[in-house]
Amino acid sequence: MALCSGIDTIPLTTADGKPTDPAGFVRLFSTNVVGTFNVMSQAAAAMLSNEPDADGERGIIIDTSSGAAEDGTVGMVGYSATKAALVGMTLPAAREFAGRGIRVNTIVAGGFDTPSAGDIIDEAAVAQQIQQFASPLRLGTPEEFAAFAADLVENGYAHASSPRLDAGYRIPLQF
Repeated sequence: MALCSGIDTIPLTTADGKPTDPAGFVRLFSTNVVGTFNVMSQAAAAMLSNEPDADGERGIIIDTSSGAAEDGTVGMVGYSATKAALVGMTLPAAREFAGRGIRVNTIVAGGFDTPSAGDIIDEAAVAQQIQQFASPLRLGTPEEFAAFAADLVENGYAHASSPRLDAGYRIPLQF
């Protein structure tokens, strides 16, 4: 089970010198963290009824985080916190399910060209960010993401990890 969902409303901590209403922050956490936890919990419960394979494996959970978990910038306090929480859930969840045959990993993704991204991304900003990728100088494709997730599924030794898939991109101090 691979989980790729979330919202990216990015409230500033203050606006015009006044504290930001925490409702947006709560909504972000409710969707990105609580939602992921809920789906992960439901999937794990279902996987526990699977017949184990020769290695004792019953399934694998792959969550999706973001490079913002490790190198968020101005305006990303809420989003970065939620994505860091997903990375933080990986090892404890992997340990919880290890003796019961469920592996847990989290892909820390960079920029990908997906239909939902087209609704929220400024093309000029994307073109500028792509120039900071190490290689290749383009957004990732859904097929590349799927291949990476498939590698995690197929490699039974991949467990409790949060590998990056981001063309070497690091979010700059300012967008």
